[in-house]
Amino acid sequence: MDLFSNFPTTAYTFLQLGAGGVRGNSIVAQTPANGIFKQRSGLASSSNAENVTSTSTLHIKPLEGFIATVGGKLVGHGIRKDSQDYRIVNVTSGIGGLGFDVLEHYTLTLQKEDLV
Repeated sequence: MDLFSNFPTTAYTFLQLGAGGVRGNSIVAQTPANGIFKQRSGLASSSNAENVTSTSTLHIKPLEGFIATVGGKLVGHGIRKDSQDYRIVNVTSGIGGLGFDVLEHYTLTLQKEDLV
C-alpha cells in the first residue's frame, strides 16, 4: 500500500508563480489538487528571543499535472490551504515499493507567506 491509501487526503491549491511585479512574484495559474497536509508549529529559542516556527509539509502524488507545467521545479512556487498561503522551500522524493525503487510521492516543505 502507498502513503495515499493509509492517510486521509485534503484539498489544496497549487499556485504557479511568475517572476516580476512591484510586490515580487505573482500568481499566474492555480490548480486544485489533493494531498496529505501536516501542520506543525512550535517555538525556537535563542539566547534572548523565542520565534514561532512552522514545519508544514505536504505529500503530493508524483503524477500531478502541475509538476510538468513548471518543468518539475516546484521550489519557489506556492500552495494555498484553508485560505493560508505557503511558499515551497524544499522538495524531497518518497521512494517505496517492494524493491524501494518506485517514486511514491514528493514531500514539500512549506513556509507561510502572503502570495498575490
